[in-house]
Amino acid sequence: MGKAVRSPKITVTVLSARGLVSQGPKGAAAPVNTFASVLFPSAAEAQTCPVVDNSPEPKYSFVASTDVLIDDATLSSLIFPGVKIQLMESMPNDKLPLGSAVFLSLEPLLDGTEVGEQWMSVGNGAEVLVAASADKQLLTEEQLDDSTVLSVKLEAVHSLPERWLLQEGQSEADGIFKYDVKGTMSIGGGEFSFEGGLLQLPEAPKGDDPASNTPRSTAAAPAAVPVADTDVADTDVAAAPAPTEAVSKTPEAKEASSQSIAFPAATPYKVFLGLEAIERLKEAVAAGEPVLSLTLSRTVRNAEAHIDPNASKYRAVCELDLTQMLEIDAVTCTGRFSLRPAPKDEAEEVAEPEVKPDAKPAKGAGKGGKKGKEPETLPLEEEESPHPYESAGTYLRVLLSATKPLSPQPPPPPPP
Repeated sequence: MGKAVRSPKITVTVLSARGLVSQGPKGAAAPVNTFASVLFPSAAEAQTCPVVDNSPEPKYSFVASTDVLIDDATLSSLIFPGVKIQLMESMPNDKLPLGSAVFLSLEPLLDGTEVGEQWMSVGNGAEVLVAASADKQLLTEEQLDDSTVLSVKLEAVHSLPERWLLQEGQSEADGIFKYDVKGTMSIGGGEFSFEGGLLQLPEAPKGDDPASNTPRSTAAAPAAVPVADTDVADTDVAAAPAPTEAVSKTPEAKEASSQSIAFPAATPYKVFLGLEAIERLKEAVAAGEPVLSLTLSRTVRNAEAHIDPNASKYRAVCELDLTQMLEIDAVTCTGRFSLRPAPKDEAEEVAEPEVKPDAKPAKGAGKGGKKGKEPETLPLEEEESPHPYESAGTYLRVLLSATKPLSPQPPPPPPP
């Protein structure tokens, strides 16, 4: 997309909220006085409404608006993360956030569709009712035809190192680590993250009690799904005569029957790509240049209970090959991308805690430390060759999609 020339007015309306409880010491017994704030991506300060006194279900009817220039960066920020909406509690001597902020994506406004009224959770059972509109379509029909919104959804981490796996008798709550993935898109995008990944047990097979949410055995890690250094899209495969169970298992079946790292609360990353950005992206991918990269890190869930001296060892990187998204009329593909240990200089960026000689193995995984006690240092693992990621074939499963093909079908030639 060329220079920004149009300046539509965008309006975000915060209508009301429900289920609000005071953050003060008396909780629900105290009067709750609140107001709403709206922060547009390009704005330096948030817009706020007057305080609504003593109401757990306030009616704000608050309208915030701004004029926006239409360029790729602005549109990307309106789509992801979107407009930040925060409820605030007004107290005698302070103003405190009431629940979590929510982000409203304005993607529908690209073609003039309003964002209809929707309830968004701010946590603890409280919700806020919001809507959005624009005084005119953000993009012309020609711009819509020449652009797309690329979406990256991290679905899971599979084929985990054996020592990461839960053992028989343990539940998901016993996992002491959490996993975060940071991403970088060099064309049209920026930095983003998928946070709060947790160890997840496989689906219970038919006939098993689904309430028994524990591993069924202490066997070694399931066989790694074969995975190349680039993505492997889902394709139809012709049936083979009487295959063995090991051979007949599809990647999806192997994933469903093995422990994995899931990111249930992660929001897909989205980026707007105008015509010029699409062409740069296609050229970079064709030339084998890295465009979209992800970095995985592992940290303890409770820093007061445990110290992990192996953070650098398990820091990993992954470069996503977008080649399949450049096929004619392709709008989606599921890619399985190999993880590899982060280069030494990148891994060393993770601060390693001092390992005490008398460090003891962790007990009571998933439980918090007791007040007054030092956190327990986990055993330091030796360097291994091949790396546990390479031995297990660890990989990320990522869903890539686009609202319109990056390479649309060329129009048919004119009749002779």
